[in-house]
Amino acid sequence: MDKAQIPSLVVVGARSRAGRAILSAWPGPTVAIHRGDRNASGVAVSDYTIALPDAIPRGSVVVNCVGSPRGDAATLAHVNHEVPIAWAHAARTAGAKHFIQLSSFAVYGRVDTIDCTTSERPDTHYGRSKLAADQELLELCGHAMLGLTIARIPMLFGGGSDKLSQIASLVRRTRTVPQVRPPISRAMLGYDALAAAIVTLAHTPVEGIVLLCDPTPFSYELMATRFEHAVGKPLHRLAIPRPATSLIRTLAPQLHARLLASSHVSHSARYVFPMPPGASLTEALDRLAKPAP
Repeated sequence: MDKAQIPSLVVVGARSRAGRAILSAWPGPTVAIHRGDRNASGVAVSDYTIALPDAIPRGSVVVNCVGSPRGDAATLAHVNHEVPIAWAHAARTAGAKHFIQLSSFAVYGRVDTIDCTTSERPDTHYGRSKLAADQELLELCGHAMLGLTIARIPMLFGGGSDKLSQIASLVRRTRTVPQVRPPISRAMLGYDALAAAIVTLAHTPVEGIVLLCDPTPFSYELMATRFEHAVGKPLHRLAIPRPATSLIRTLAPQLHARLLASSHVSHSARYVFPMPPGASLTEALDRLAKPAP
């Protein structure tokens, strides 16, 4: 596509890690919506629910990256539900052609495998707030004739402060990797891969819900294998018996969900997009195996 024909991309939550990656990957004009310093480039708002139709070019694609898993029910409803609805209304008013909402696998609750038939049964305030937004967006955009993609995403990695980097740091220091029974298989996605998927969806929209994840699910054995290959030394395996994982699930369900629970996407349900060089999970694990110089 000729660069002059590429639509504007409006990114709400432009200073988030996801927002920055998407803006960097987009080859055409962009509008960065952020909360904070009005002297910074882009469009500043004091609250993301203050949606600005005038900031949205006609025919553009609007991507909502605003979201948070932290806070009480009211806070999460404000951030995860009210914000996307406000910007979808603004997109419709401004004559945007498509709206992309970053949703979450949390809408499914605790399930081992996710596919197109998986029931939406969130068990956290975060998951419930995300699902409420998805449902209202589907109804709103259907009536408003505004194109809609709900991109549901798993745990994200990249940038150094994510959960995968924290686990990798611990494994590097201790030369030990957990050996979980039963073994976990967990969907993950890198920020650069997320950006590539959103760029693809903005160029060639898909209506409705898509499931984004890396083609290779995470497991601790995969981490051990990649680390051993990268550094040329074996790791210790620390067996975590089933009673221990059950106890962790009871006492610390959020910790269990992040580190010890399976949640992968069936091959047929995964949205396929071009993976940028260096953005895959295996490449990330190879980099994380070695301490920063």
